[in-house]
Amino acid sequence: MMAAQLYWEKDQGNLELYFAAPMNVMSVLIGMAVGGLVMSSTRAVAILFIATVVFGVSFSISQWTLLIAVFVLTLAALYGFGMMLASLFVMWGREAFHLTQLMTEPVYFVSGLNFPVGRLGFIGALAIALIPLAVGLDAMRQLAFVSTGPTGTPEPWVEALILVAMTIVFIGLARWLLHSMEERARREGRLTVRWR
Repeated sequence: MMAAQLYWEKDQGNLELYFAAPMNVMSVLIGMAVGGLVMSSTRAVAILFIATVVFGVSFSISQWTLLIAVFVLTLAALYGFGMMLASLFVMWGREAFHLTQLMTEPVYFVSGLNFPVGRLGFIGALAIALIPLAVGLDAMRQLAFVSTGPTGTPEPWVEALILVAMTIVFIGLARWLLHSMEERARREGRLTVRWR
């Protein structure tokens, strides 16, 4: 959704204003990410409250600091990934939007959104190596619930380190890609890729 935001801004005619503003486009995206972080945190608190009160879900949390750190790192890595993909949305336009619609459910499936990612074997391990959502959900699942045995995935502190690495890599790539997009816009006077 973070990546699609620039595409929507382009459709509404606001993207030119972002490039004309005397600041980096990444600053605009970070502002959007902070707003999304607040909304995600609000939803998470509401879901936890409803799960506890209405459905009687019991949690077994002994490492609150690590759980909160993993939650924040997961969101940071996801927003870094979204900022990295934002330049592709602007350059590819509708094609990138259709690709997102196509990939949403498969990504949710391999990320362990509905069940532990360790049950997927090699595909789950690949998801943990590439998708921040898979790493974060698995670590939070291990930290919030009583263990029922080996999960087949790394320990939560290892997954926190993976999230730190993903955050650094994704934000670095996002900075480079967005800078390249800005340079192309200034040099060629357009943001989209011209297909031949």
